[in-house]
Amino acid sequence: MKTKGQFMSVFIGNKIITILNDNSFKNEALRLEKSLNDIHSNNDDIKKSAIEEILGFCQIKAFGDLNIKTINGWEWNKMLEKLRKYALNKT
Repeated sequence: MKTKGQFMSVFIGNKIITILNDNSFKNEALRLEKSLNDIHSNNDDIKKSAIEEILGFCQIKAFGDLNIKTINGWEWNKMLEKLRKYALNKT
């Protein structure tokens, strides 16, 4: 059974994936999707790697620096912060 936090992450994760795809960042969307799946792995190394990758994505010089045209920069960074908090909660 999924917890409340898992539902939020799926929602925010899926929303970010959709925005990335809508803005032609297909590779980034695929990488995030893989990491969001891996974060629930029973293998600690896979899970740790996924958390680190998601935290890296949320940096201002990573996904925060992408030219997202479908929402404003403030909203985008707020979404990335929610995703970052979710990943930190998984450590």
